[in-house]
Amino acid sequence: MRQEAHRQWLIMTGQTQTQVATRVPTESEKKLAMKKANETFSPMPQQAVYAMLGLLDLKPGQLVYDLGCGDGRILKTANQVYSCSVLGIEINPNTYKLAVENLQDCVGWRVINADATKYNLEEADVVTLYMYPDVMDKMRFSTLKPGASVISYNHDIPNLPTDKVTCELEGKTYTFYIHKKK
Repeated sequence: MRQEAHRQWLIMTGQTQTQVATRVPTESEKKLAMKKANETFSPMPQQAVYAMLGLLDLKPGQLVYDLGCGDGRILKTANQVYSCSVLGIEINPNTYKLAVENLQDCVGWRVINADATKYNLEEADVVTLYMYPDVMDKMRFSTLKPGASVISYNHDIPNLPTDKVTCELEGKTYTFYIHKKK
């Protein structure tokens, strides 16, 4: 039942219906955000994606948000390996298009071209991040539901208690910070 509700939500809601913005950004704010997004996109290694998702107790039908989803690799892996519904939010129109292209063979996905700091996270079971702390600091983590998890690659999450976990895969060490809302 829950999986069906997530599936319907992902299919039926439109960008304007799912976006929860307190105000419309000015053109100069949009340009600055776009400049920063274009300068800082760096895809997470696929092995780190496997390690990240392997640390979570993902179950089929759970809703995974990827904030700043880039090319969609976390979304695709969560969807295809763990049968999760996925929602990506990406501010950069170029990487947004790439994520949409990369998810075409998935079921139960949605990617929105928008500023992730403007979204409430109350529907998410899991939130994944690979971004700098100054951007994470603006996320609406206070809207997480009890039991939801947040996991960040390489950077601690400002203002949230986290557990630091390192994993080694194929001779490389990956660091993650995990928060579980009580």
